[in-house]
Amino acid sequence: MRGAGPHAVRVIAMNAKHQKRKMLRMFAQAREAAGVGSDRFDASSGTTVAEVIGAASTRYGVGFAELLPTCRVWLNG
Repeated sequence: MRGAGPHAVRVIAMNAKHQKRKMLRMFAQAREAAGVGSDRFDASSGTTVAEVIGAASTRYGVGFAELLPTCRVWLNG
């Protein structure tokens, strides 16, 4: 495992073709903290990247949330 830094952890938020569902893909330490490599969030979780990341923090807990300051986030959609 590499040290924490902006390149060590990547979180990619992707829009699904239908705006009702968002896919979040996680890599490196974010994947380890979440326990999954990807997950889907429906519209009730939010419509912005920040809202989806916030919902992910609630779902995956403190360990995941603590990694976010070192993450890079990409929106693809």
